Amino acid sequence: IGGIRTLLLGSVAQGFALGELPGLLEAVEAGMLTERHVRAVLAELDKVSGLSLEQRQAIVLVMLARYDSQTPGELARLVRRLILTVDRAAAQSRQDTATGRRRVQIFDDVDGQGVLHARGPVELIAAIKARLRAELDTQTSTEGDERNREQREFDLLVDLLTRGTVDDQPVAPYQVQVIVPFSTAAGGELELAEIAGYGPILPSTA
Repeated sequence: IGGIRTLLLGSVAQGFALGELPGLLEAVEAGMLTERHVRAVLAELDKVSGLSLEQRQAIVLVMLARYDSQTPGELARLVRRLILTVDRAAAQSRQDTATGRRRVQIFDDVDGQGVLHARGPVELIAAIKARLRAELDTQTSTEGDERNREQREFDLLVDLLTRGTVDDQPVAPYQVQVIVPFSTAAGGELELAEIAGYGPILPSTA
């Protein structure tokens, strides 16, 4: 009960949201979910604009039915998948709109540093990471190189963006692992696919 009060008092908006989602508060009172679980669920629901109250309620009810001692992070991933499935057409529309807003932002930071932030389709972000990983893995000899892997990865990114190549070498082969249900691979649109390490994607993206 103390945790529930903390949650409700911590954010009036979250308190109202919790009251609108049947079963969620009861799950906390029964000791099934913790405050961290609830915050993770509400955070995922709040990320997506356009979800109706009925859809939010349906997502929570299905989530509770599928709950099996998941951690807050695992429960958040489950909710993310359910959001995509509750209204596939709306999810596709949201994705198309978000893709149209893809961009790169640069911010200054302390100690002479800066931050590069890129937001776009997850399959392209996954491809960027896969290319960096593949190029790093081809650098078999790092003898005498005092840089750690994270530092070498940043320097590699700079080389690719500013010069287009790495030491004029051919592009290292790379791949992104996409887990696709057979029905989706055969042209169906009922099941979600997933980019390994990144999360669920719509059948159209797969």
